[in-house]
Amino acid sequence: MWIALVIVGAVAALFAMLALIPRLVVGAMRAPLSKRVRARYPDEHALVSCDYSANSFGVESWGRAQLRGNGALALAPAELCFFQYLPERDVVIPLERIVEVSFTRTHLGKATPFRLVKVRFEGDAGADSIAVMVRRPDELRAQIECARASTATSSTSKKL
Repeated sequence: MWIALVIVGAVAALFAMLALIPRLVVGAMRAPLSKRVRARYPDEHALVSCDYSANSFGVESWGRAQLRGNGALALAPAELCFFQYLPERDVVIPLERIVEVSFTRTHLGKATPFRLVKVRFEGDAGADSIAVMVRRPDELRAQIECARASTATSSTSKKL
């Protein structure tokens, strides 16, 4: 009986640690990522959304050998920006260059049971894409589509 209780306790402790570790990692990354987001967007309140626990599955044009990267995904009124924690780099996509926003479970040979938000866009060298895991994929997709519509409307009204 005691052995069973010890095993159950050990398993419960393991699950608790596995649930806690990602929160600790995201918490440790938040301050440096927030500093980078504020440097690019001094008025963080102007952002449509920002998810500090995003996970990129890579940028298509950079090749399949990329590792997944944790970071912050910020949606501003004119652009979508992924701030990768390590290696420290930013992927900036102007909203007018986005061709499609969809869902996928695979990208660049990496798979997950979770839905990824896949953004296809026109990069400097042609068609490109990035797939990102976020907490609320449906909400992000809707926000991007709404921001794109606003950008298209403001671009059209400026031309008139």
